[in-house]
Amino acid sequence: MAQAQRTVGYAVLIFLSVFIAGTMGYAVRTLFFPQDIRYIAFDQIGQLRIDDMVKVRGTTIGRVSNSAKHKNQVIITIECSQSLEMHANYAVRIIDKGIMGDRVLAISPGDSSGPLLDPGDTLEGMYQAGVADAIANTWRLKAKIDQYKRLSVFLRRGSSVEMTLAERFDAFVRDLDSVSLAIFDGFATVHRKLPTALDTFGTLLYDANFYARQTQRNLPELLANMESFVSDADSALTYLEDLAASMDKPLAELSSADHLLWQQHLEGLRVSLKDINGALKKLKKKGFILHPKLVF
Repeated sequence: MAQAQRTVGYAVLIFLSVFIAGTMGYAVRTLFFPQDIRYIAFDQIGQLRIDDMVKVRGTTIGRVSNSAKHKNQVIITIECSQSLEMHANYAVRIIDKGIMGDRVLAISPGDSSGPLLDPGDTLEGMYQAGVADAIANTWRLKAKIDQYKRLSVFLRRGSSVEMTLAERFDAFVRDLDSVSLAIFDGFATVHRKLPTALDTFGTLLYDANFYARQTQRNLPELLANMESFVSDADSALTYLEDLAASMDKPLAELSSADHLLWQQHLEGLRVSLKDINGALKKLKKKGFILHPKLVF
């Protein structure tokens, strides 16, 4: 009896050991030696995380091993414990695992009605909104409603430091109207004064052209006259230099002692004649009649 119980115990232990070893071997093979690796592109992945389950027709066949951003998409890498035959009519979706926001990658490989895809092709996936997204969107909608309420109150009443939107719009319209009026006045002024300015500018150009032609016509004669004047001035200068040189000798003679003596005699004679003339005038005043030759 004891021997039979011992045999049954050994058999149970062996069975359990084989089962545990098989389970661990399968787990190790699944985790470290995947049979198929696929890449799936999504526009968004929501709450999908690394190590989330990958299921095919409700059966778990792998896990999410990586996610990376590429341009405007997210590329998910999955590792499967068995090879997948993906047809062109496949479907890959991220779906809810529960109401807490957990996600599962569900794959429908398609059927033989569509051509078989190459194992290296990047698949296109679709994000399916779930309960958690609906709850989150509800909170976002509530926030938008609250924002709309605050905005509507602001539009109606404004605040103590800010105008209402209607008042702001009215002020903007008034400013825009002022600017447009200023621009219109500026263009009107330019339109009004432009003809006169153009006429003045045309007259100025005409006068400038006339004086340019006059100068061009008279310039040679003027230059010739200036050249003749310069020549005459040069001749006059030479004559004056010669005259100055010729005056040196007479001036030297006038500065001699003999000429100074004659000059003194002439001065004395002039004084005597002046005295005689004065005496004759006195005699005339007393009634004497003088000979005409004695009047100086």
